[in-house]
Amino acid sequence: MANVLTTNPYKIDTVMASSFRTTGGLPNNGPIFITEIYWENPVTIGDTFVLTDNTGTVIRIGRCEVANQSQVFSLAPMRVVSDFTVSTLASGTLYILTL
Repeated sequence: MANVLTTNPYKIDTVMASSFRTTGGLPNNGPIFITEIYWENPVTIGDTFVLTDNTGTVIRIGRCEVANQSQVFSLAPMRVVSDFTVSTLASGTLYILTL
């Protein structure tokens, strides 16, 4: 499978080797407004994902509580970042919704 960074929400199904902007996301100007993360079908209880910004600060950590049950993580208030990376994704697919 492959990450899809050309449509919103962005589809992430593998750990990102480099940041969103360096892998062909938005141009290198302007903020990214992250509002929600949808985690589709994490496989095993205890599986996690980690979303960090360009400075390495954790934006959101998700933990699978029920196997094979999708979860929604609202980022209220929304997070405004200049770049992001999914540094951990144990299973499933992330859909990252931005404005």
